[in-house]
Amino acid sequence: MEAFNYSYSIPYIILLVYYTILMFLEFRYIKYEKDTKFIKWAAIVGFVFFFGLRGFVYTDWVMYYPLFDKMPTIWDGGLISVLSTDFSDNFVTDVNVGQAGIEMGFVYFTCLCKSIVPNYYVFVFINTVIDIYLLNIFLKRYSKYYILSFILFIVFGGLILEFNLIRNFKALLLFLISIKYIEERRIAPYMLLNVIGFFFHSSALIFLPLYFILKKEWPKWFIWTIFIVGNIIFLFQIKFLEPFALSAADIIGGRMAVKVKLYFASDLYSQPYGLGLGYIERFMTFLLIVLSQKKLKEQNLYNIVFINIFFLYFIVYSFFGEIMVAVERLSLLFVFSYWILYPALLELVKNTINKLVLVLFIFTYSVLKLTQANSNIFSKYDNHLFGIDSYENRRMIIDNNMNAILMPDK
Repeated sequence: MEAFNYSYSIPYIILLVYYTILMFLEFRYIKYEKDTKFIKWAAIVGFVFFFGLRGFVYTDWVMYYPLFDKMPTIWDGGLISVLSTDFSDNFVTDVNVGQAGIEMGFVYFTCLCKSIVPNYYVFVFINTVIDIYLLNIFLKRYSKYYILSFILFIVFGGLILEFNLIRNFKALLLFLISIKYIEERRIAPYMLLNVIGFFFHSSALIFLPLYFILKKEWPKWFIWTIFIVGNIIFLFQIKFLEPFALSAADIIGGRMAVKVKLYFASDLYSQPYGLGLGYIERFMTFLLIVLSQKKLKEQNLYNIVFINIFFLYFIVYSFFGEIMVAVERLSLLFVFSYWILYPALLELVKNTINKLVLVLFIFTYSVLKLTQANSNIFSKYDNHLFGIDSYENRRMIIDNNMNAILMPDK
């Protein structure tokens, strides 16, 4: 099989078309004040079908499948054995061997799922149902154009989150649910949800201090400084991050320190993030949001949270561009701002023609991005209803094409 082929992106374009049809139906139903419950259910069913019944798509199943396969159940040695240190020692951080470990919340979740149904594909399905349940709560709470938010989810980060970052996504979803408590200024439930998220993925630590800054309006001089300095650092590829990150890793220690050192030591992960279509999109989106900031706040007070989240997203891309993996992983913690802000911007547009132009722009960009991002063999999609490749066959494809996909110029 070819390492690169645009045909691999066809299932993703079909998914986009499916949601685009639903989106126009939703627009019509909203216009005539009809109940959109059926359309929302169609979106949820499509999500579960595409993600929940998938085979070995993208790459992180290489870790999750063996983990599930080797995971004991509570029936093997009883509940006490699962709670013992002998069990947990298999997943802890080991600095001496550079082992980053796995968070115990996810370990126990996996153990519980396997104890109920010892089948990896059922495990994937259960994960998908949980994800869509939480995502649905979030989108219904903050987006008038529910289906458009689904499209933006798919285009901006959702595929990677759902296919690859099973642990990360659980932590992120718990943060999304906790945003309600930022609005209500209820710190206890906010912290509780994100501490639970921490036990699924340690990246949830980043969310804890955000309670104190996301509700505040950032000064304009600070926002424009981020924009100007960030663009200079990104365009001229100014390197300043590595010494600070390594020094911080030595101070912090533990799992995060191991991961930071491994990333900077790797030729693959430490590649700088290049200039491309995404840069132009971020540049334009930044200007669009800043110029519309006042109207977005007047539209809904909670929009200030998502505006600030987008600024954090922009900071990650602009200031952390010297290490690709930092951009790819950290940006996914804040990419959800797109899922809410673009529907909010569309709501501000009153003229029907202008509204259609913005929607067509989003659709065109979505086609380009999905095609570009999913034209490699790792993205080759299959589904249980139509037959899937075996683990062994997909693992062989990964092994044979890893260098060609991740380092095509070498």
